[in-house]
Amino acid sequence: MKGYKVFDRNWCSTHGSKDFYDKPFKIGVEYEDPNPPQVAHNGFHYCESLEICFSVYSPDSRNRIGEIEILGDVAKSNNGYCCTNKFKIVREIPWREVIDLIWKEVRLMSNEFRKFKRLLNRNGYRCDRIKGSHYIFENEKGMTITINKEPNRMVMERLIKENNLIATVNWL
Repeated sequence: MKGYKVFDRNWCSTHGSKDFYDKPFKIGVEYEDPNPPQVAHNGFHYCESLEICFSVYSPDSRNRIGEIEILGDVAKSNNGYCCTNKFKIVREIPWREVIDLIWKEVRLMSNEFRKFKRLLNRNGYRCDRIKGSHYIFENEKGMTITINKEPNRMVMERLIKENNLIATVNWL
């Protein structure tokens, strides 16, 4: 599973595990915290999407954005802010790409799809990656749901039934 982590210009982080405060991180190195992850307390904090990163952190072009691979246990908040006890920085995402990816996420997401995405989140699925014109959602058991960025109501209803998702009567 992948995520996004915001660092300062020196690749340091001041959120999460106190053992790693103000120590620079390096691309390609695995980091582990012996404590169980707990959002706002223990572990390495990250976000499931770039959009969430900038609802938590101020966009500052001096900061560095890392695409990270989650290698350990995960604790999640309700808003997509997470932490893990083990991760590796896969690469730095250039700011131009960060901006392009965020705009792509925002532009392509219809109101109905946003509601469906919230329904998936309530059922334990998180947007794991974007592949072409599809979002791929994954839950903690590794089960995936792939959906076109412009789904119609009939497709969403079929996915709810096929995947035994819990939905309110007026979910849309």
